Amino acid sequence: MHHYWSLAVEEQFYLIWPFAVALLSRRALLLLCAGLVVDASLLRVGLGQSNHMAASYVLLPARIDGLAVGALFALLSQGEGGLAAIVRWLRWPIAAASAVIVTILMVNRNFAANDTLVLGFGLNAVVILAGCLMVLGVVRGQGGAWGRFLEARPLRFLGTYSYAIYLWHQPVIIWLTAMGLSTAVLPRVAGSDLPGLLLLGTVAAAASLGLALLSWELVEGPAARLKE
Repeated sequence: MHHYWSLAVEEQFYLIWPFAVALLSRRALLLLCAGLVVDASLLRVGLGQSNHMAASYVLLPARIDGLAVGALFALLSQGEGGLAAIVRWLRWPIAAASAVIVTILMVNRNFAANDTLVLGFGLNAVVILAGCLMVLGVVRGQGGAWGRFLEARPLRFLGTYSYAIYLWHQPVIIWLTAMGLSTAVLPRVAGSDLPGLLLLGTVAAAASLGLALLSWELVEGPAARLKE
């Protein structure tokens, strides 16, 4: 259950952020969000260089940049014209974030979470890119090819059950490995582990989805209906 760290970070943010909103002006909140993105990046690098890699990956101060980007766009949506007014400016952060990600992949040949470049710049770039694409989806997702893609039934299906899939996927992988299904025992094809990884991923995905559907019917669905 160690992957629940992300849920813990969210809950901690939900407890703290309302006080910041109550005490600070909108301008101060915007500056705070930008500062948190930079601070999280520096803190991850510092913790990683100090051999506190787990802390750099799972603690709120080191991972608040993703939440801060979301809060930043939420604040911008309250301005004149809402999110639609800022869409024309998104091409610059999208281009910059994409360039950072591509550069890291070219330099490192991977995107490992324990790498200094990834800790310092890569994770920032990912959350900024994701935030910008989310805003584009909200603003331009009505009609057109982009809207049809976002409204495709498979994506909506996965969106409905994504939380439960996330909860289940890690224990499923551990159970499968404990039962002997792992890349270590699967045959290599042409010297590659990729076919074994695809097989393991397919089985794990199917099992995670099945358990997610079951938990939705027994737990999440009834709990969600209580909100009414």
